[in-house]
Amino acid sequence: MFTKAEMARVKGIGILLLLFHHLFYNVDFVEKTKMEFLFLSEDRIQPVAVMARVCVWLFVFLSAYGLSLQYQKRGGANSESTLQFLIRRWFSLMKAFWPVYVFVFFGYWIVRGNPMRVYENSVIRMIADVFAVSDFFQTGLLSGVWWYMCLAQIIVLLIPLIDSLCERLGMAVVPIGFLLPQFIPDSIHSKYGGSYLNYFLVILLAAACAKGDVLNN
Repeated sequence: MFTKAEMARVKGIGILLLLFHHLFYNVDFVEKTKMEFLFLSEDRIQPVAVMARVCVWLFVFLSAYGLSLQYQKRGGANSESTLQFLIRRWFSLMKAFWPVYVFVFFGYWIVRGNPMRVYENSVIRMIADVFAVSDFFQTGLLSGVWWYMCLAQIIVLLIPLIDSLCERLGMAVVPIGFLLPQFIPDSIHSKYGGSYLNYFLVILLAAACAKGDVLNN
């Protein structure tokens, strides 16, 4: 059974991979901080740290899988509309982000100076970052890792559509998810996360697994 406890363990593995990736993948950062390696040399650790970026796909799968299960549980007298589901899940996502934004905003001010310089002194650009859509519109982020918050919102928006596809096509959505991006122009590109299409197949796979109850069989 793929329980909440097991999902938490997988998230823990993903977090460790995330830390390992950000600490060691950047050669310039390693040299600047003068890190010393005891058992393995830097040239051996760095390629492994680059591969540790698989944590992003891991988080994408877990997010899409969990959201798909929640979406499918709607029903009966207490059912909610798709719009209500989207609003509830979006707010749940963002309420965890906003305190972090405030902390980073003032921390940036203390350490580096006026954070509005990142936004070219534009309040609109700042608001875009507050709502974690700066990566989509390329309007400046206080922290590069916040690109994932933009992707997470896109995943939330896609879940009802993908669930409908899974209802009609079943696991056939997986090969479709592999083939479709081959014919779609790569127009949505993250500065820090690469092409958004890179994650589409994983989202479909996670939703299909949730719909078919694959991981609980």
